[in-house]
Amino acid sequence: MDFSKLTKGDQILGGAGIVFIISSFLTWFSLSIGGFSGSVNGWDLDFFWGTLPALLVVAMIVWVGLRRFSSVKLPVDIPALYLVGGGLVFFLPFLKLLVGQSGLDRGFGLFLAVLAGAGVAFAGFLKFTEGGGKLNELKSQLAGAADQLGDKAKSAVNDAKDAVDKKD
Repeated sequence: MDFSKLTKGDQILGGAGIVFIISSFLTWFSLSIGGFSGSVNGWDLDFFWGTLPALLVVAMIVWVGLRRFSSVKLPVDIPALYLVGGGLVFFLPFLKLLVGQSGLDRGFGLFLAVLAGAGVAFAGFLKFTEGGGKLNELKSQLAGAADQLGDKAKSAVNDAKDAVDKKD
């Protein structure tokens, strides 16, 4: 593996992403009453708060790894998706930190997840700018990316229809 292929955004995404994934297994909320104590981690919460951000991080890291280190031809690389994904990875745990969980104390893992999420969001911003993205053109870039994905999907459907027609 040639790590020199990694951009600064890739490196920060990898480091902050790994820390985020680790933090998702640590205590996010705890309860201690008398002799009883219990805790929940990011995976124990609703899918939206802990699992979704962790899966987004994994997807972003895998996508970068495939683009940099494999010969697999990926259909598209949309810089704006790094920005949006990184923003969600930060925003969802941050919102959970602010709102809390009824009757439970916030744990170390949640604080670490928010910090690591900020790193992932920053990496997403770097990847967005490295890919030529500009914040003032974000709306048109997302619309263009949606059109590009739609065109690829239509092409794949047409290719599949042609293959079925040739088979008959």
